[in-house]
Amino acid sequence: MMDPSSLVMVFTSVIQKAYQLYEQKKQNDTDCKYLIDHLNNKVNTMVDFQKMLGKDELLKLDEGQKNNWTIKEKRVEKSLNDFHIWINERNKQILKAWVHGVGQGEEIGDLVKRFDDAVADFQTFLDNMVKYQLINNIRKIADNAGPPKSQLVYELPELVKHIKNKYKINSELANINRDSSVQEWYINLAIVENKEQREKEKKLEKANDISELRGTYEEIYANEKVLVLGRAGIGKSTFCKYVVNRWAQGQLWLEYVLVVLIQLRKLTKERYPPTKMYSAIDLVNYEYQLDGEPSDDIKLKFKKQCEEGQILWILDGYDEFVQNIPTSLEGLFSDIKNQYHHIITTHPYAVDLKYDITIEITGFTDDNITKFVMQYSKTSEEMAKDSRIKSEPILIFLKSNPTIWGIAHIPINLQLICNTWSDSNKDENKVLTVTDLYHEVIYGLCRKYLQRQTESKPKIDKRKVDTKCGEHLQFLENVAFEAIKSNKIILKPELLMKIVRENKFSEMVHEDSLNIGLLKSYNDDQNVERAETEKQHYFIHLSFQEFFAARYLVRILAIESETAREFIQENKYNQRFTLVFIFAFGLLRHKNNDKLTEDYWKSIEYEAKDLVGLHHIKLLIECLDEIDGAIYSKIRTGCISSITTWIKRAASMPQSIVMRHLCDSLSCTTTVDREVAIISMFTELFQSTNTQVIQNIASLLYNWHLSQPSQQLVSLIVDNLKQSNSNNIRVRTCKALGAIDKAGDNNKVIDALLEAIRDENWYVRRGACEALGKIDKTGDNNQVIDALLSARQDKNHGVRRSACDVLGMIDKARDNNKVIDALLEALTDQNHDVRRSACNALAMIGKAGDNNTAIVGL
Repeated sequence: MMDPSSLVMVFTSVIQKAYQLYEQKKQNDTDCKYLIDHLNNKVNTMVDFQKMLGKDELLKLDEGQKNNWTIKEKRVEKSLNDFHIWINERNKQILKAWVHGVGQGEEIGDLVKRFDDAVADFQTFLDNMVKYQLINNIRKIADNAGPPKSQLVYELPELVKHIKNKYKINSELANINRDSSVQEWYINLAIVENKEQREKEKKLEKANDISELRGTYEEIYANEKVLVLGRAGIGKSTFCKYVVNRWAQGQLWLEYVLVVLIQLRKLTKERYPPTKMYSAIDLVNYEYQLDGEPSDDIKLKFKKQCEEGQILWILDGYDEFVQNIPTSLEGLFSDIKNQYHHIITTHPYAVDLKYDITIEITGFTDDNITKFVMQYSKTSEEMAKDSRIKSEPILIFLKSNPTIWGIAHIPINLQLICNTWSDSNKDENKVLTVTDLYHEVIYGLCRKYLQRQTESKPKIDKRKVDTKCGEHLQFLENVAFEAIKSNKIILKPELLMKIVRENKFSEMVHEDSLNIGLLKSYNDDQNVERAETEKQHYFIHLSFQEFFAARYLVRILAIESETAREFIQENKYNQRFTLVFIFAFGLLRHKNNDKLTEDYWKSIEYEAKDLVGLHHIKLLIECLDEIDGAIYSKIRTGCISSITTWIKRAASMPQSIVMRHLCDSLSCTTTVDREVAIISMFTELFQSTNTQVIQNIASLLYNWHLSQPSQQLVSLIVDNLKQSNSNNIRVRTCKALGAIDKAGDNNKVIDALLEAIRDENWYVRRGACEALGKIDKTGDNNQVIDALLSARQDKNHGVRRSACDVLGMIDKARDNNKVIDALLEALTDQNHDVRRSACNALAMIGKAGDNNTAIVGL
């Protein structure tokens, strides 16, 4: 902890240096004048600081409070040191503010905002610590007077301590058979902000004076209510657990004395009957198992603290709660939404909520997946010796199928895939379909469930899983199908009991099915005596519900074929059921039953097609990876024929919406481009005399990422690039070549793109830059590097920007002085987009390895 006068001395030093700088640059330095005026206005605050820091109450802090003091104090000190750095840089007239990617006004505004936040945070902390010690003294007197001990927990310091301990002890990720803390496992999720927020941030670029700049910052940062969107299983609840854990550790939201996480799905009418109206402290009491009943006086005090913004509420799962809000909580929930500081999470589009700040959790980014797999490997005993090497086969497997790669962006799915991988000897060269993957995951969970039934860990094969868990899986199939038909995610106990009765499942099967690990119950701590069968449940992810619904559909196809056919005909073009039908094709492949396969195919192919046929062909394309093997030989040939017909039809359409739909579906497959008929079709179309056809097909290849083209096809694409008079064709063929796997092995491709980088049309030159970057990511080809360095001098800023972007992605750029020098030179480019790209490229190079030149340039 710092001497009480030290901060004031640093503060005074900053003002003196700012004055000196202003005297030297009196005519031009309006930012410096603003800094002086702002700091002078803070003099009284700093004097109050000095007085407060000498208070006796602050000499009695415990170790944790002293650590918090140090963190907050250093934050103030760092912001003052940032002013020093800013002044020194201005004095030396080195890199201008726009080199850092922002304008000059933005930079000083940003520094001032950080300083004000740090001071306010520290001041609030000191105020609370003084109050804390006073309350402790009062409590000690009250203890001697003998009030009930149960009331003490409601005094704020004790309440905070109690809840913080809850967050630290119970804040574990819902990993299967893993005991890892949130801090250890959490990988930042991809989060996007809403349009309104981005528009406010754009105002920063247009602010004409410092008062306007400050007003814009207040618009952005003064918000007290935030809406967080995200699909099921995407990580909203994990995000909530993570942030409260960080708050409890003193690493986040230090301005709040209490953060209350409420899982809204627990707030049922049974737990909160209409016999009384619940207050804010009542809700905390029930959800966090406090002792005793708070007095009316304490309820009022707690409500006042909420109204004054000292308490942050995190409300998780609004969509599961809004349709069934207990009447006893309506008033309280209205207060929280309208008056208190809060963050609320919900599914996108599930409810109509309007918030100034809306962010969406979109799951893992590609980089997040890699980090998670690496982290998993590090904590796995079997892989601990060399996590980097051992994680590679998992990543190769995940990327082998676009659908599997897409599923892996959902955190809970990636966790289950990794668990399954580590439990099996996987051949990284073996290609699994989505159905194969879910089949493996489910059998893995069943094996672990059976192993938990015995003290030993016997090896359990598939036959034993089928014998021991067959009825349990059938029960889950019935549940999933019944729920998905009625568009239900939440499985009420009444639904489960109905399925037990109608299908004559035993009570033991019912109870055991809930414990395999495929369903989650509402963890209602207040009703620990309630049986598991009396709780509400839901599948660990919607895709598992879809998989079990497909298993049910395949099963009844053999015994109630008419019922199955009716369901297929009514729903096969409903996007909600697409994955169900994909899974069904894969499950029938596993069964290898000709009659069942034929019945299913007839229901899909021949009965009740959509009028145009586009929905039908999209369904066939998306199911094609599962339509494989000997049993599907004739069916697959017919599907490929239909696909080629549709692509040819769409290729001749101007601005083809149909082509975009086909491209979306084709991107979900890994097996279509290995078909000779598909490659032959592309070869034929690239010889067309219709420029519209060639443009559309080149765009399709670019967006689809063809992996196994013939040499003839590649040669035709190159010929169109070199010979076409159409700018659009040359641009799109550049991009198509960049998207083809192993195109860099073909010298004709490299030569054609090197020539295109000197094209008369700047769109073509930019497309060639991007393609070369994708083809030669290593930087081994010196001709490619030289061409990109030349493009860095292009007269068009779009080409220069693209060249900077690509240079930053090349693996060996940090070892190439020419690349570093070119990017450093780009920091002074007249176009701000080029400067920004150069900054980003240098940052990527610095991140990839030590490079002092890049770091100094930034």
